[in-house]
Amino acid sequence: MARPVFKEPYLGPVSLQVQVYLSLPGGDLDNYVKSIQDGLNGIAWRDDRQVEKLVADVLVRRGQKERVEIIINRLILARKSI
Repeated sequence: MARPVFKEPYLGPVSLQVQVYLSLPGGDLDNYVKSIQDGLNGIAWRDDRQVEKLVADVLVRRGQKERVEIIINRLILARKSI
């Protein structure tokens, strides 16, 4: 699903926000995040080592459709003046 969104992978540092919505409790958040990061290699970024800020949650919503919402942003590094 990310291929049409990203014309080419971002270069430089990025932030990643992941919200995993489940209908029942279960699974390991770190496994969900790692799978997402690996799956976006070469699509959203060249390598998941570029993810320098990460926010992730598992939210249990009984009776709702399970899904994952992902937000990726480029991080702008502030330059120090000399």
